[in-house]
Amino acid sequence: MRIKKYRLEYDDERKNMLVLESSNNFPSFSGSLNTPEAIYRVVNEVFGADKQVEEHGYLLGLDMKCHPVGFFDISHGDTSSAVVSMKSVFQRALLCGASQIVLLHNHPSGDPTPSKADSKLYEKIKEASKIMDIPLIDSIVIGNGCYYSFCENDNMH
Repeated sequence: MRIKKYRLEYDDERKNMLVLESSNNFPSFSGSLNTPEAIYRVVNEVFGADKQVEEHGYLLGLDMKCHPVGFFDISHGDTSSAVVSMKSVFQRALLCGASQIVLLHNHPSGDPTPSKADSKLYEKIKEASKIMDIPLIDSIVIGNGCYYSFCENDNMH
């Protein structure tokens, strides 16, 4: 599987431009990222999310067959929080042509249990994703060797 990691930069006219940061083959992953476990494993390999000492928020853009069209590191905080902006999420989803999205973030404590703030944010982004017609198919919190999937725990419906 080829995974492309992007960032945003301004072009000469100060307009947002998607820039390829890296593109790597991950032969251990093939096919689609259609399960929370597969997404968790790929994000750990691409970003080392389970080893981060500070909280990071990530966006995974997928096509309709759950193939990745873009990975983004969308926020970086401290040991207990990271701010994720809806504008950043949908700006990147639109620029990479995502048909659906997955949000992820790590908990440096190692405990993937979502906080109340995590749940509120995901509800807010889920509602916005309906309006934008770019479904939020899961939100995953990454801990030390484990994860919490809102979808698997029926918090996405």
